[in-house]
Amino acid sequence: RCRCKRIDKVNKKLKVNKKIKTLNFLDLFAGCGGLSEGFHKQGFHCLANIEYDHFACNSLKTRLKHYGYSEDQINVLEKDITDEDIIEEIEGKILNQKVDIVIGGPPCQSFSSLGRAKDDNGMQDDPRNFLFESYEKILNHFKPKVFVFENVTGLLSARLGKEKIINIILERLGLEYKLIEDPSKMVLNSCDYGVPQVRKRVILIGVRKDVNIDPKEIYQKIIKTHYN
Repeated sequence: RCRCKRIDKVNKKLKVNKKIKTLNFLDLFAGCGGLSEGFHKQGFHCLANIEYDHFACNSLKTRLKHYGYSEDQINVLEKDITDEDIIEEIEGKILNQKVDIVIGGPPCQSFSSLGRAKDDNGMQDDPRNFLFESYEKILNHFKPKVFVFENVTGLLSARLGKEKIINIILERLGLEYKLIEDPSKMVLNSCDYGVPQVRKRVILIGVRKDVNIDPKEIYQKIIKTHYN
């Protein structure tokens, strides 16, 4: 009940259409839908999923059916997100519906400490280092009220040359969005929220600068349910 009140409070600030009673989201680098799953469970509406892997796309379609989406509501775009026409393809799927939230996490192999340890050049030449640029491109086009960017904690230490990748991401995404300043505050651990597994992830939440919400408020309302 308390969690629903917190969601209602955020929805009110975001001026959600009362007739719709939900927020629309796009899921980028969707995989089989792990991040979308949480948004489905909280009643958000998925406009489209963008994913490259064919079998992951099949899983996405199955989950959308589970949540009651009809065939004409299921928009799973099986496509390389770096393609030049990606914006046009997404627009063709969502048909002028408003994008309230963009979620997603670029593939993390090049950011993970294990991946870098296995590579002779520390994954410096891996093209996946730059996939966040596709996230940025779509974000800047649709200009949602809020975005959620998820990745491994190795993102905080990964570098491109002498520059930390997290600093590049924060600088570029921070042009139009309010962010918290301390990267360590972005790290959440699944075991603190009832998952029987220690799995830390960077959860970067941005709020568009014209929206009257401080991102610190959102992090403060992510209440731990379990302690270790």
